[in-house]
Amino acid sequence: MFAIILCTHNGERYIGEQLESIALQTYSTFVVFIHDWGSSDRTLEIVSEFAKAHPRMVVVQSHSAAPGPCESYLESLKLVPNPKSFDYFLFCDQDDFWVSCKLERLAETILETGADLITHDVEIVDSDLQEVHDSFYRASKYFNPPYAHNMSRIIANPVPGMSMCFSKQVAIAIIKLEMSVYSSIIMHDWLVLLIVISNEYKSVFINERLVKYRQHNSNIMGFGKRSVSDIVLHLPSYFGRVNSQYTSIEDHIGKRISSPYVLLNVLVDKSLTFRYRIFLIPVVVCIVLRRLAGRVYNLFDNSRN
Repeated sequence: MFAIILCTHNGERYIGEQLESIALQTYSTFVVFIHDWGSSDRTLEIVSEFAKAHPRMVVVQSHSAAPGPCESYLESLKLVPNPKSFDYFLFCDQDDFWVSCKLERLAETILETGADLITHDVEIVDSDLQEVHDSFYRASKYFNPPYAHNMSRIIANPVPGMSMCFSKQVAIAIIKLEMSVYSSIIMHDWLVLLIVISNEYKSVFINERLVKYRQHNSNIMGFGKRSVSDIVLHLPSYFGRVNSQYTSIEDHIGKRISSPYVLLNVLVDKSLTFRYRIFLIPVVVCIVLRRLAGRVYNLFDNSRN
């Protein structure tokens, strides 16, 4: 039994096609939990009509505010009634399009592997669902297929949220987290990866394109939206957010994660392209130096006392 978490906000242009792609899935044991976050267009009307036509598989809830994608998806996950009754969970974007066999292929892989996290490739398409790139990973400047996950995930997430399928135990681990932890997490899908690696859960990658990842002017996190120069410009801000996320995960697992070990993982991680590893090295080095400075200060402070 799958629980699909779909968040909407002013998505009237594409939400109908996304809902139709879900309705046409060849595997039908699922429930779609649609949370509309403050839409001012016809989105809520469209999803409500869809729910009336499919009352057994769709639940709709509306909210007055739009806190952003990370908070919206994590809060929507927390609001799933009786989450232990579902086996696996998926995030779903309002503007994409699911290949009809997506859930069937995921179910087959779950039966074959018993993995807690299953991810897959996606096709990049334009606003009319015409192919732009046949593979997210073949076209990406930053990521290769993530055949394995390691501690480099603390500072780099190579998995688009709509390509994730995660187990009940991953979902419940996220649901149990305090809301204060959410505020230090960069994106909801990144948190899934952090829970998986920190608990050493099993993950597998399906080298198939099971979602059409639609690109348009309103994408919040579109493919290739930020150039290398943009990323370099935002490096100080990125360091601060990653460092905060790093600390939160340590607090969650109750132990320190060696920053030199994270650096080693970045250096050998083949799911990160060479140029992206070069970019990430100074980020990790800054974390290493900051933590070393903190230890030296604590030793000095203790010696004075």
